[in-house]
Amino acid sequence: MSGDLPQALGYLLFVKKINLSSNHIKGDIPKLLTMLTNLEELDLSENALTGIIPQNIGNLDELSMLRLDNNALDGTIPSSMGMLTALTDLRLNHNFLRGTVPESFGNLAALEHMELQNNELSGMIPYACSNMLSLRKCPSVIAAPIAVMTKATRAISRTNTCISGKCSRFF
Repeated sequence: MSGDLPQALGYLLFVKKINLSSNHIKGDIPKLLTMLTNLEELDLSENALTGIIPQNIGNLDELSMLRLDNNALDGTIPSSMGMLTALTDLRLNHNFLRGTVPESFGNLAALEHMELQNNELSGMIPYACSNMLSLRKCPSVIAAPIAVMTKATRAISRTNTCISGKCSRFF
């Protein structure tokens, strides 16, 4: 598949999984996609998507996997993403996202795998993220080339990141 994501995807109300990874899809993520409230897995990774992550992405409250990595998305991470409490796998790495990690990420207690590296994020990782007790894989989002252990993670690996700023006290 190549070209823009068709708006018609937003009308597939009962679809549970969409995997369009590794295609030549370009353009914005259609806002209608956030109306698919039965969606459990959305994988749009490794494409050429641009624009922002829709602000109402939090409507997808059944979502357990969200992969938007390896695109050209910009803007900030929407705070509504913290409403995705069923999320176990979140990958936003290798984009052009900026701003801070939203405080609402502390609501993602079921999250097991999170990748945010290779973006233009800044600021502190919110203390509320220490609630992520299920987190097992989280490549480091700290500018310093260090690996740290927290009560919320079993392993944080060394990676090339663009996050800067101080770590919250839970590190």
